[in-house]
Amino acid sequence: MKLQTKFSLLMLSTFCVFMIAFWLVTQYWTARINSEWAIRLTETQVTFDMQRTLRPLLREINLAKQLAAEPAILNMALHENDASYRQRGIAVLESYRTQFQSQRYFAAFTQSQHCYAQTAKGSVLQRYALSHNNPMDAWFYSSIASPRSYSLNVEGNTHLKLDTQVWINHLIKQGDRTIGVVGTGISLKNLEQETEALEQQGIHSLWVDRALRIQLHHALARDERTKEAKLANPRLPMDAVFKRRSDVANLTQVVQHLLVSGEKSATLRVEYQGEPHLLGVRYVPELDWFAFTLMDAGQSRQLQQALSQVMVFGIIFLGVLLIVWFSVNSWVLFPLARLQHNMVVVEMNNSLPPLQIKGAGEIARLSRRFEKMVYHIRDYQANLEAKVLARTHDLDATLAAIPDALFEIDSWGMRQKIASNYSADIFIKQDAGVNESLFDLLPVEAVSVLKSALHEAQQTGLSRGHQFSLQVNSQVRWFELSVSLKPHLKGEEDNFIVLAHDVTLLKQAEEQIRSLAFYDVLTQLANRRLLNERLKQAMAASKRSGRYGALLFLDLDNFKPLNDAYGHEVGDQLLIEVAQRLTQCVRAVDTVARFGGDEFVVVLHELNEDAIVATQLALQVAEKIRLTLAAPYHLSVAIGNQPLRKVHHQCASSIGLSLIAPQQSSEETLLKEADSAMYQAKQQGRNRVCVYV
Repeated sequence: MKLQTKFSLLMLSTFCVFMIAFWLVTQYWTARINSEWAIRLTETQVTFDMQRTLRPLLREINLAKQLAAEPAILNMALHENDASYRQRGIAVLESYRTQFQSQRYFAAFTQSQHCYAQTAKGSVLQRYALSHNNPMDAWFYSSIASPRSYSLNVEGNTHLKLDTQVWINHLIKQGDRTIGVVGTGISLKNLEQETEALEQQGIHSLWVDRALRIQLHHALARDERTKEAKLANPRLPMDAVFKRRSDVANLTQVVQHLLVSGEKSATLRVEYQGEPHLLGVRYVPELDWFAFTLMDAGQSRQLQQALSQVMVFGIIFLGVLLIVWFSVNSWVLFPLARLQHNMVVVEMNNSLPPLQIKGAGEIARLSRRFEKMVYHIRDYQANLEAKVLARTHDLDATLAAIPDALFEIDSWGMRQKIASNYSADIFIKQDAGVNESLFDLLPVEAVSVLKSALHEAQQTGLSRGHQFSLQVNSQVRWFELSVSLKPHLKGEEDNFIVLAHDVTLLKQAEEQIRSLAFYDVLTQLANRRLLNERLKQAMAASKRSGRYGALLFLDLDNFKPLNDAYGHEVGDQLLIEVAQRLTQCVRAVDTVARFGGDEFVVVLHELNEDAIVATQLALQVAEKIRLTLAAPYHLSVAIGNQPLRKVHHQCASSIGLSLIAPQQSSEETLLKEADSAMYQAKQQGRNRVCVYV
């Protein structure tokens, strides 16, 4: 028989069984709904019991809270010995007395350890001292030690000669400090009588604290003669009501669960007075108590009868399902499970043991085709892995030979892959997290260059030539970026392959070439080429702004005798010292150049719009230079193998000055004018400044 025929028969059988079982399922869910209804009714009754008892208590708690915040009460707590504060505080207490249901109040203060109490309208205000040794005052010390702003306790009071009361104790606070307790009491008997009229047949309610002691109860036990609720001892232990230990243990677990989980209510079955009951439990954070509601089992018995019928039909239905399951398992499921097992073996071990063909027909043929397919894939995969391994070794060797940083990042700078150790050493700090972006790890300038390169690569697919510097091991290193956009599917995020080539040596070579091209090797001053560029810039600036500049051409007097006497090394020391002194005499915008030998040129930029004023300013600078260069020079001289000795040399200078006018057109003419003025200074006796006129 073909698999299709088997499944057709199976579906027909299942349909017939389903039609027969439909009525059974309907009956089952009817009973289930009835059971759920009983639980919902219990939870609703719990809420009802809680609200009818909680409402009058909450009203009194709110009044006590308002009373505790009254300024007169605060002042009375702090300054009870002051008669005026005390009288004002008592007046406020009296004003609240008429609002309290029982028309009684009390106020106890931590500073004086006194308690004021008014038991009823028209009665005398009582005052008595509190004591740690008096058990009747334990409520006060437990209240001020509690972290809650208010608390409740149920007990009588021998001081005030009152029966059992529900006492509401609200803390008086000054900032974080507790300075007293105020509150009121509600007669437990009156509270029970208020809710007694709302009692329903077969329903009992209790109020229990965290220690599972009964604080309030409605008609749990009645006096045989008067038929009134017995309220003499409200703090009954839980086992006085529920006799079975398992019920008490379950209640303890439910109470702890409600405190920890934050759920509103829970329902469980217990035995009360020898009869099964539904018990609803709800935590009331306003009182820090639990509301218990007991419902008798009248409805539960009917539900149990319906449930037993449902169980019979359920067993029949289960038997039918088992027959169907065994049929499907032997025809289809077991052969398919065996085939699936072989698939798992192939997946885990990359090998296929000899197949044990189960089933017949299509299942057996499918198993044999799977075996042939696995053998073919295994051979193909082995060849493919060999090729991938060879190419991986080639790629690893290539990456290891690249002396550059190579890594993959996304548009946010997050590292996806690191392809070379150089990347980890230079661009990733040792304490950098896995999810840290390069934008957070690199300096601001480097991040700006990297973002520009990523943007260009995102637009064009490739970016080259962007350079930035990094501080690596106390050295500045330069890198040039080559960034390409990684191919990806539509909708995927952009990723980039970044190659950072170290061009530090190239930058240093460029800097060295530039230095040789534009600066004097000995003095590090501008050479003639750079002087011509700076002179052109000064002339252009003078023409643009209309301000005169100046050119100083100076020659050292008495340099040749020093050079002849001690050699070129000492002469070079003097020239280096002259260059340093010249640089210190001018502004940063001005240019100092070595023209050749012992000749120097100084270009002063944009001095003044007036030629006379500009000439005076230039003469001041020239005179400063002359005096500075005329100061003695202390040079080190080494003759043969003798130790170094100091040589003191006096060297003056002759300076020629020529103004750079806004209409000046030739730097060659300007140099000739300044040179002519310098020779004029030498002819006039040297060590002086002459202006070209």
